[in-house]
Amino acid sequence: MLLGLRLSHIRLSQSSGRLLASKGRFGSLVYVPLPNADERVSILKSIAKKRPIHPSVDLDAIANKYCQGFSGADLANLMDKAINEATKEKFVDMDLSDCTIKMTHFKQALSLVTPSVSKKQIKHYEKLRKKLQSST
Repeated sequence: MLLGLRLSHIRLSQSSGRLLASKGRFGSLVYVPLPNADERVSILKSIAKKRPIHPSVDLDAIANKYCQGFSGADLANLMDKAINEATKEKFVDMDLSDCTIKMTHFKQALSLVTPSVSKKQIKHYEKLRKKLQSST
């Protein structure tokens, strides 16, 4: 039996971090960094598998050039926004027969999606991870 888990970031304040780090609360804390460039490409391609992506779309370029700091959830949100943009375009034309997601749709979606984890939060989580590693 496979158990699928969807991990996303947790915003911890100093006090809640101490609470969660207390023995017996959750067993152990696990730091899950944001995906690197290769992982973003894999995630985006996985999300795109059952989507009507136009052949001209370069998912590698999107993940590498535009999605630094994006979590897996951010990439899923980007895909949803791109689908919405493609659908809106086709409703204007009233021709849903060829509703594929093109590069222009991703560019429009990228203007609507920002990383859910700020650089400041990433620094905080890195400090917390180092602090927790040094205390074990």
